[in-house]
Amino acid sequence: MRLISKIVLGVLALIITLIALALFYVTSVFNPNDFKPDIKQLAFDKAGIELTIESDIEWSLYPWLGIQLNELTVKYPDKPTLASIDKAQASLDLIALLSKRIEVDAILLDGLRISLHTDSDGISNWHAVTPESEAPSTVDAPASGRSDVKLEHLLIRSFTLKNAGVRYENELDNTLTELTHIQFKTDVISYNTPTSIDFETGIQFFKERERLFNGQSQFKGQVTLSPNLNEIEISPFSVTLDSRDQPNLSTPLRLVLTGQLKLNRALEQLQLSNLIANLENLTLRGQFDVNNFSEFEVLGKINSDPFDLKRFLSAIGINEPQTADPQALRSVRLDSQLKGTPASWHLSPLNIDIDSSAWTGLASFDTATAQPHVELSTLKLNLNDYLPAQTDQSTQPSTMSVETNEPSRVFNPDDLRALNLSAIIGVTELKYDQFLLHNLHFNMQAQDGNIDVKQLDVDVFEGRIRNQVSINVNQTPATIALKNSVSELNLEKVLLTLANSNTLTGALSASANLTARGHTTQQWLNSLSGTADVRLVDGVIQGIDMAQTLCQGIQSALALGINPVQVDRSTPFANMGGTFDLNQGVVSNNDLRASMDAMQLTGAGTVNLPQQLLDYRLGFKVTDNLFKQTCSVNNRLEGLELPILCSGRFDTPPTEMCKPDTRVFTQLLRQELQRKVEEKLGGQVEEKLIERLGGDEGTRNLIRGLIR
Repeated sequence: MRLISKIVLGVLALIITLIALALFYVTSVFNPNDFKPDIKQLAFDKAGIELTIESDIEWSLYPWLGIQLNELTVKYPDKPTLASIDKAQASLDLIALLSKRIEVDAILLDGLRISLHTDSDGISNWHAVTPESEAPSTVDAPASGRSDVKLEHLLIRSFTLKNAGVRYENELDNTLTELTHIQFKTDVISYNTPTSIDFETGIQFFKERERLFNGQSQFKGQVTLSPNLNEIEISPFSVTLDSRDQPNLSTPLRLVLTGQLKLNRALEQLQLSNLIANLENLTLRGQFDVNNFSEFEVLGKINSDPFDLKRFLSAIGINEPQTADPQALRSVRLDSQLKGTPASWHLSPLNIDIDSSAWTGLASFDTATAQPHVELSTLKLNLNDYLPAQTDQSTQPSTMSVETNEPSRVFNPDDLRALNLSAIIGVTELKYDQFLLHNLHFNMQAQDGNIDVKQLDVDVFEGRIRNQVSINVNQTPATIALKNSVSELNLEKVLLTLANSNTLTGALSASANLTARGHTTQQWLNSLSGTADVRLVDGVIQGIDMAQTLCQGIQSALALGINPVQVDRSTPFANMGGTFDLNQGVVSNNDLRASMDAMQLTGAGTVNLPQQLLDYRLGFKVTDNLFKQTCSVNNRLEGLELPILCSGRFDTPPTEMCKPDTRVFTQLLRQELQRKVEEKLGGQVEEKLIERLGGDEGTRNLIRGLIR
């Protein structure tokens, strides 16, 4: 027995000696650097890349099969360098390998630098170009989501990436993105065992050489892998993003995102649950499911805790809006469900609570046009609370004495040209200034320099206002088209609200089809063209009595004994209306009509809006015994049109602008004089005078001139 033991021990000693001699020979005689050309050729044949290994390959065989590579670079032929690394090393347990187990002691990547570049022609350095097609080659994806990689017998005690960086420069939009000082570390990696991972990096973003963002990000989580890598779970995880040195931020800004992630590659499912995002005073919660990776469909929901919007805007560098109500925008909350595909994203239904107003609707985003769409409605809104706060004029510097020839710009064409939005807004009851509006509907679409307001409707002052507006800023100057209709607007309430006056009452209806060019009010006035139709029914002009004016004028001219005090101080009319043509800011009208108290009003003339000039003729025709109803005189003036001429600038006092046409009143005086003479002399006045006075032809002409 003792002999057998000696023999066995001797054999083992011999084997160990032979293995030791073999390892000594391999490590001493065998040089892996002799195979560098073969390694480079293999990398080019299999991946189409040019691999450069500057330093010697270092390796060890026992008890760990270890290898270390230094100063590696990778690039595609005729392309800028894609990646480089200072040092890469890994070691494998040989004893475990003999037992069909893969145990890696450590993997270290030190100084990895990835440099991505897209030139001004859109050619990138991470694609190989084949000589035949001169198009970027692609690697076919596996037909199935399943993986042949198995981790049942794989164990990696640690993986470390340090001093790494990623740089992406895009000459197409002149942007530069950098990830700097990347550190990534794990503990033991093994299947069905949670693995702690820790990743952090600096982030910088530049556009046209100006740094727009500078921050630091960190990711922590527990990762569990299935043996075939088809199932990956990160639970829990946390992501932190800190911005710093921002020009518009007084203090650093921090975003924290926590949650859980489950990925099933075989079923093509990704679940993000228990998500909580915190950014200053805003807290968002949500969960999302991603299905069918090839078609890509996202389903989920998102909601927020109530938050102070003013404080949030101030925290992210946006000036806090100064509202008339200091408590406005202090309580905002949203709740919605998300559905997304590669073609579009939808938030529906979308519920937003802003203070005491509850908004409902939806929001969507079209990826092809990059256009957001919003539909929101609410029952009641007091817009006055959200208008800019009024400032104390006594504390503001006076600007009244400053004169400028600059026209008032209504909009900036460049701003409208960049506008890409579709919106539908509805408010059942809206309070704005002194107005109480009902059933407000706004439907607008803006894209590629065309702004189309398909609907701007509101019910106000017991009437209805309907508008359509289109603006095209692709032309110079910009063009504007307006279609407007007004139905049964209570004019008395309009004037009482706007001017605290009820000088004119009635139901106003109107329609207009107008065009204009430019982006200032003066340009609009100079180019305003189109047509308009205005009707006013059941109206009364308070404080101005056309009948009294005529009575006074005729009484002054004819001394008919009219008592003007008997005339009422108002002018009722059954209807008034006319059509108007506009051309380059000049309004023309020749069919103004009004049926008034015992009179018929007609009018014709022009209004020059750019020069603020009025040239109008009003004609009043007595259609009934006017003076029997308002002042006691006979009705011999029925059917006679009595004109009033209105001419002057807009700032001319009305009493000076509009005056009776004295030529007509002079003619009226002659007719009345002729009538009185006829009553005394009887017969024809002209013949009687000539008969009595006799005389030559000159005398006869003089008599005719006096009477006619």
